[in-house]
This record gives sequence, structure tokens and C-alpha cells, in this order.
Amino acid sequence: FDNFIKGQMQFVNNQAAVAVPAGIALLDRIGKPVILMTHSQGGGIGFDVAEQRPKLIAGMVAIEPGGPQIGNVDTAKVTYTRVNPLSWGLTTTPFKFDPPISSPSELKVHLEPSERPGQEVGCYLQDEPARKLVNFQNMRILSFSAEGTYHRVFDACIPKWLNQAGAKADFFRLEDLGMRGNHHQMFLDRNSDEIITFIDGWLQKN
Repeated sequence: FDNFIKGQMQFVNNQAAVAVPAGIALLDRIGKPVILMTHSQGGGIGFDVAEQRPKLIAGMVAIEPGGPQIGNVDTAKVTYTRVNPLSWGLTTTPFKFDPPISSPSELKVHLEPSERPGQEVGCYLQDEPARKLVNFQNMRILSFSAEGTYHRVFDACIPKWLNQAGAKADFFRLEDLGMRGNHHQMFLDRNSDEIITFIDGWLQKN
């Protein structure tokens, strides 16, 4: 239990006002490109930080980042409950697109069929020609999802959105890599050394 509780913190309801400026300030203090590793709610914070300081991001590891990016999902029923009209694609804070937009309502999207019906929802993507995320062009991003996590229902969608918008995002399901039975807080699992070895290998290669 002590190990579990060390990995916990309160949910940040005002992340755009508190956590994102703190992340930006940290990058400014470091002053050189970093590999940004995020998890869960930290994923949205990381995308917002990267949008503001793209020259200080050498790459990103987004482990089951907060989402889904466009619609709210009932994970038990594996279905969307609504589309979020405030979403800019990754979070509800503004992102620079080319061609530019001034409101998320200008993003034209459609719902792609699910690759795994009944297990994962389909993904919202932009209508083609897709607008590009100006500050994410060619940014290397690793994202992956565990086998026993509620996030599995929608985790494949953010990497697809990123790739369509010009980033270079790789997405993996851990069981396809031989790592079985993990949950959302996989850093507490018995095979966490295998997971960090996989992450390190991807970073060394990319």
C-alpha cells in the first residue's frame, strides 16, 4: 500500500491554470530539449506544454494519456456519450493549426469505425485534407496501452489524431509485445521493469 500511495496525487481540475504553467517553467529552467514522459492525466498536460515549448521537446512518451480527444466515452458500454465541442483535438486548450483556426468548431471531424468492435471505440479524425498541428510536425511520440486497463477502450485514438496532423506517433498494445495483464498504473506491476526496458529501447532507437 505504501508503494501504491507514493504514486498518487490529487486530480488537477485546473490543470491549464496550474500544472501547464509549472511544466513550462520547468522546461524553461532546464533550457535544453528533454524527453517528456507523461501518464494518464499528465498526458493532456504534456500535450499543452509541448504546444507552448516545442523547441524544448526532443520527444515524448505518452503512457495511456488522458482522453479520448474528441468525445466522452462510457468505458463499460464501449460507446461515445457525446462529442466535446470545446476540444481542439488533444485537449480543450488552443493549438496552432495550419491552415489556422480560431475556434474548435472549425475542426471538421468524422468517426472512423473501430478496429476492435466491442473492445475499443472508433476514433474521431479530421476530414481530409487534415489541418496540421504546427508545433508537432515530425515530433516523435511513443504511446501504449496495457491489457487490463479501462483506457484500452480509447487509447488508440490520440496517436491516430497526432499522425494525421503531422506528428510521428507510435502506438502499441502491451500484450502484443508479450507483456500481459497490466493495468493503468503499470509502474506498480510486477513486470514494470519489462515495460521501462521497452520504453528505453524505443527511445534509443528513435
